[in-house]
Amino acid sequence: MPEWKDEAKWNAARGKLREYGQSVGFTAEELSQAYDPRAIVLLEKARRYDALQANKPKPQVASKGPKPMRAGNIASSPRQSTDIAKVKQRLKSSGSVNDAAALFGMLDSRK
Repeated sequence: MPEWKDEAKWNAARGKLREYGQSVGFTAEELSQAYDPRAIVLLEKARRYDALQANKPKPQVASKGPKPMRAGNIASSPRQSTDIAKVKQRLKSSGSVNDAAALFGMLDSRK
C-alpha cells in the first residue's frame, strides 16, 4: 500500500487494522505475529469493504401513491354492461320474444 510509506498514515492504518482484526475474531497475539504482507493487505481490503457495506444507503420504503388503473377502455366497458342490464330488465318485465332476441343479439355481438 503506497500510502503506508508515511509513518503517521501507517500508524493510523495499523490501529484500524488491529481493531478490525479483533472485531472479526483474531486475538491481539495473532495480529502482532502477522508477518505476511498478503495477509495484511487482505485484512485491509476486508476492512474497507465492510466499512463500505456499513455505510451503504438503505432502500427507502415506497410511499403509498395512487392505485394503478386497470387495463381497458373505461368509457366503453360500463356502458356495454348497463345496456345489457337494461335489456335484461325489459325482458324480465315484458317477457316478449323481441326483447329476448335483442338480448341474445347483444350477448352474441359481445364475443
